[in-house]
Amino acid sequence: DSDLGNVELGRAEQNFARAEKKAARTSSSDKKLRASALYEDAAVGFRKSGEYKKAADSFNKSAELRESAGQSLEASNTHKQAAQCYRAAKMSDEEVVSLTAQAKAKEASKMWSAAGPLWKQIGQLEEGHLDWVAAVDAYATAVQHCGMCGLKTEGHELTLRMAAIRWEHTRTH
Repeated sequence: DSDLGNVELGRAEQNFARAEKKAARTSSSDKKLRASALYEDAAVGFRKSGEYKKAADSFNKSAELRESAGQSLEASNTHKQAAQCYRAAKMSDEEVVSLTAQAKAKEASKMWSAAGPLWKQIGQLEEGHLDWVAAVDAYATAVQHCGMCGLKTEGHELTLRMAAIRWEHTRTH
């Protein structure tokens, strides 16, 4: 059973490396979607191997490529899978505090393009912790930074994710 897990982990690492190479030299939507698929294959392998943090990071990279290829809904769904993996990884509150400090330092330096992705990751971690209010707040801050940097597509995707969280949360509670 552990041999099967090692094989799966090895495949995931290979798919991740292939995705990194493909994403680095990709500009067309079709190629972005191929790289996105490799990241998702890696994420599934990492998840099967119990490497939930790596799975979440891979899902996030896939979602970013999907979004840049114009697939906002698919990107939102992939971000949700990342949040589920963060939850499974039991990311610590200290990691969220550390990321928050980093994001606030970037804001203080007026580095909006660097702060936005940190707030997005904080939102995903909070979503993984099932803290819906904190997740929406972090995503809203990320959307503001996206607006300051002219990243309309990224801001749109995060707005869709916030709407999905609000809908899911009010529907289940």
